[in-house]
Amino acid sequence: MKIYFAGDGGECVLENQKNVLKSYYYAKSQKKIKIKNMLLDSGGFTAFTKGVNINIDDYIKFIKSNSNNICNYFVLDDIKDYKQTLKNQKYMESKGLKPIPCYHANEPLSVLENYCKNYKYISIGGLVPYSRKKTKLIQILDNCFSIIKKYFPIKVHGLGMTNKQALERYPFYSVDSTSWLIGASLGGVSNFDKSKVSLLTEYMYKDKDNKKLYKKRFQYMIQEQLKLEQYITKLWEKRGIKW
Repeated sequence: MKIYFAGDGGECVLENQKNVLKSYYYAKSQKKIKIKNMLLDSGGFTAFTKGVNINIDDYIKFIKSNSNNICNYFVLDDIKDYKQTLKNQKYMESKGLKPIPCYHANEPLSVLENYCKNYKYISIGGLVPYSRKKTKLIQILDNCFSIIKKYFPIKVHGLGMTNKQALERYPFYSVDSTSWLIGASLGGVSNFDKSKVSLLTEYMYKDKDNKKLYKKRFQYMIQEQLKLEQYITKLWEKRGIKW
């Protein structure tokens, strides 16, 4: 399994990381992307929360002009309208692109099944609001993977999903999270443990106004996330799933 480090910030420690996710919403202001092998998110959710629109042709142009740095990219999704998301998928394909399609939690399962039938790599979004609602999150993902398992070994990306219990329960190929960035920015770090992942205050890194300590906290959080990645990868290998 791959964990992609997401979020707007932390570039001081990301250039040497192999799995980085950036949002087009923030990256579009840059003429050229410096980070290599970047997974690009359309920024559809961010745009929705801020009440702005993303121009699909501009998104396509950005992908093509940064193709040497972008390893893969998602469809421009519409979290309110799965039909529009599908239209965007087909439109981007008509322009010579191969975006990862996106199914959102609580959309008709027939939409997910359609993606599973026609693509080898898909994504599930809309999970973040349920990250602290274990029962509802499991219900949603149980329904999703009841469909996905019929098309295995299809690859599935969980957008904003590094919930340890979910990763232990479902065979995601890849996921992303901003937890490494948010915790470090606030002056705390997450310590990985096989039994749990808890947010603890590390006083040696707590001065959030000290730029040098910022970098140390980012580096620390990345290493802890990589421990989680390694643990989940080995867990699923023992269960017979190896990507």
